[in-house]
Amino acid sequence: MFKLLLLIIGLGLFLLIAAIVVLVSFNWSDKFYGPLTALVAALTGTAVALTVVVAMLKGDTFHEAFTTFVVINTDNYLPMWPSEITPDNMVLRRNHNSLMSRLTEYTMLAAPTIHDSTGKEVTLFEGPHNDTEATAFYEQLLQYKVVKEIVDMHNPNPWLTVTLGSGPSIGRSKVFPLSELETKPLVQACPDMSKAKFANNPVEKTGLDIYSSRLPKGTSITLPGIASANPNEKHTVVLRNPRFFTIVMLIEPAEFPAQQGVPASSGIKPEMAEKCKILMFKVSMEAKFERITSGNYRTSELKDWAKWMFERLEERLSDATTE
Repeated sequence: MFKLLLLIIGLGLFLLIAAIVVLVSFNWSDKFYGPLTALVAALTGTAVALTVVVAMLKGDTFHEAFTTFVVINTDNYLPMWPSEITPDNMVLRRNHNSLMSRLTEYTMLAAPTIHDSTGKEVTLFEGPHNDTEATAFYEQLLQYKVVKEIVDMHNPNPWLTVTLGSGPSIGRSKVFPLSELETKPLVQACPDMSKAKFANNPVEKTGLDIYSSRLPKGTSITLPGIASANPNEKHTVVLRNPRFFTIVMLIEPAEFPAQQGVPASSGIKPEMAEKCKILMFKVSMEAKFERITSGNYRTSELKDWAKWMFERLEERLSDATTE
């Protein structure tokens, strides 16, 4: 957009100068010397001012990346259920970030069938049947999960922790202090969420109706590839605020995409290790801020917000987070 604006300005100046030259050539006389000199000085001043303003405006781009994983059962390519659950580690908490909690959520999100109130099995979507399908399937799952994490980290409401044997406790999430935020239903901020296969689950459907987005004013989220059946489709989360920024989070296989074994603190019994495969993914995050609004009063805050969001996503989803 900035280049287009410069092109329009340049074209406008050219047309203005051309019109002046034509009019002066048709009406030339000695009395034009004074006004013409003043006009040339004014145009020169305008060009200098424009050059100074353009030189002051500088866009910015920064990157972060981390790796994360999903543990699957090689018998059915679905997530392995954490089976070592005790009163000490069974913690049900909103925004809780333990590895066991994440793997449990993956298991529930990826369940292709459920049982209705009558006990009848209902198919929600087709699960993966081979390694190629599994890669695309879990890229989409992580795509969906990233958006949920972004929404959760902006939620200022208290969260409830229920620990077996200890009872409930209440805490509060520390959100970034945005000066201009917009609260609206998540399905409006990111309509693509309802297109995801994981949204077919009745629990997720209810949640999507309840979730509220509290992002910077004017920000929308899109999920390219979330509903694609093409295993080669790129899966990204794109946050865009016109004239301010474009943030792209790309989910793709890591350098060593598949490994055997059971991760520490996963809650998966060691004897299940031979059935487990760890699928590794890389999440690359890029924030690009537009040059045209680089001097705007909001831009500095939005840059700090984007860096905070990147850090929080890495804290919540990185494979280094095992507690």
